[in-house]
Parts: sequence; structure tokens; C-alpha cells
Amino acid sequence: MTSRCRLAAVALGCAIALARPARSAEVLKLRSTATLYADEQGVSLSVPQGVGCGGGATFVVADSGRGRVVRFEVSGALAQTKGVVAVPELPYPIRADVDAKGNLVVLDGKSHRIGRVGLDGKFAGWIDVPAADGSGAAVLRSFALDPAGRVYAL
Repeated sequence: MTSRCRLAAVALGCAIALARPARSAEVLKLRSTATLYADEQGVSLSVPQGVGCGGGATFVVADSGRGRVVRFEVSGALAQTKGVVAVPELPYPIRADVDAKGNLVVLDGKSHRIGRVGLDGKFAGWIDVPAADGSGAAVLRSFALDPAGRVYAL
């Protein structure tokens, strides 16, 4: 998560803390204000792994055990579910983030590929990341997005 993010979330238990953007050399203290265990339908999170900030008050959680990404929005001290996305191309999401246009960018833990999901909730294609030696596709475990939408993969 970057300093542009207004939220910090801890994947274990999804404790959410409101914070202002950090400046270099500034100490940022966070406090837990809520714990999230389920979406608005009462379906519990199962093996939540990746948390990504969508800018503003939006964040997403890769709910690996249920094969979905849950979008949350924070208003004051409350966090509410603002949508659930599950597509067959991404059966085991381990990392999720939101690009500048609001699309989901998701790393699947089974295929080790990064996919995009459009605002309509439909799979929008793969982001191809070649192996460093040019021998095919890289086997990915993590990624980050910058404000311009560039993907940095590991």
C-alpha cells in the first residue's frame, strides 16, 4: 500500500484503520476501528490474502478461499461491502488492486497470472508478463500498481 492510500488494512482479520497520507519521515499511527468477517450477504471471508487500495475510501480484499474479490468502502468509522466479483478465469485470487479507472487487477494463485476485471464485473483479459530470460511467461507471486496504471510484477 502506498502513502496515497487513505486506508490501511491487515489481511488477517481485515482490521481497518483510517489514516491520512504519510509524508516521508513522518510517523503514522493506525488504530483498528472495525473487523470485517463477511460481505453484505453474510458470506464469510475464507482465506483473505491480498488487500489493495483503490484510492479514496475504497479497498478490495482477495478472498482466496471463496474465489472472489470483495470491494469495501469506508465512510467515517464504518466499512460496507460495495460489491463482490468472481470470474472463472481467476479461481484463486491472492492479490487484488484497483487501477486509476476503477478496474480490478487480480493475481490468481493457481495460474500465477494477472487478470483484469472491468467495471461491469466481467473478465477483461490477461496482463502478459514475460520471464526475465525470455523463456515464456513469468511465474508471479505479487504485483503493485503505480498511479499511472503500470504493473510491477514479482
